[in-house]
Amino acid sequence: MSPPDAARHLEAAGGLLGEARRRLAEGTTEDIAQLAAAIETCCQGIQALAPSEGQQLRPGLVGLMDELNRLENELKHQRDRLEEHLASLATRRRAHAAYGRGTKTP
Repeated sequence: MSPPDAARHLEAAGGLLGEARRRLAEGTTEDIAQLAAAIETCCQGIQALAPSEGQQLRPGLVGLMDELNRLENELKHQRDRLEEHLASLATRRRAHAAYGRGTKTP
């Protein structure tokens, strides 16, 4: 892969990453398989470059890693909120079941 090709793959991965973060912020679910494949292609291309050529892409790659870390944190936050919501529902269900038994009349 040539340096310009690797730069295009890096840019494409960054675009997909931005789209994934935008959709997550909107509350929609996102299949990140395409993002993962784009990042894999990008990384393979950069690894195939000579060190001096790859060094030119370092700022873009560091930026991509920062964005990935942000996405990871956002996904963890979403997961934590979902776990809290599910725990709350389970507590309500148990309370309803416990109090509901005592209110029935024969």
